Amino acid sequence: MRRYIGKIMASFFCLLIITAGVLIIPSPHANALTYKLTDAYPTARNGWDGGAFWVHEINGGQEVKKFKSFCLEKSERFNWDTSYNGTIDPYAIKGGNESPSDATPGQDELDDKTAYLYLKYLGSYSAAGSSTAAIDQAYQAAIWYIEDEITTDLTGDALALYTEASNTEFTNNGRVAVLNLYDDAGNLKQSQTYLVPEPATIMLLGFGLLSLGMAVRRRKQ
Repeated sequence: MRRYIGKIMASFFCLLIITAGVLIIPSPHANALTYKLTDAYPTARNGWDGGAFWVHEINGGQEVKKFKSFCLEKSERFNWDTSYNGTIDPYAIKGGNESPSDATPGQDELDDKTAYLYLKYLGSYSAAGSSTAAIDQAYQAAIWYIEDEITTDLTGDALALYTEASNTEFTNNGRVAVLNLYDDAGNLKQSQTYLVPEPATIMLLGFGLLSLGMAVRRRKQ
């Protein structure tokens, strides 16, 4: 799976918000919103190809929501400032084991540890300029490790985050979902974490409930 992360023409590999592939069966959570990604990295990237990223939710040509997210699929790619359609799911489409014996071929469930870290990050660093390069890289590396995107042993803050997530009793229960992004031709581009609103917010927003959030996808072995 491939995803592009580049503000103008730059592109690099990442597992963040969009999942690559071809949409065959529309998701029951499909919505009319579109999404654009811009760079939220606090300093010059210097070759770093991970999050954080800004996800801009667009409705009728107007931005209605802006939130931070991270790569889930390290090999997926997307283009900066490009409009994508999106579906919100509990899994990354076209993720995981493509073997016929796989219980859910083409679906890669989001790991609870990834959801935990995403919520932890948003609790402290959701605002512009609130994080640092070291913080973003630590969270991204821990998420990639959880999602089996990298196998290199973690160190420092990334290891501490992974250890905390592994030792914390946490069940996602749908609070963080996956935003699968598609181009106009229906080609799946990538999967992102998506924060689902609380029930009271859902009641107020009605059909707009899918507009709040962050999408993350878990890569299974």
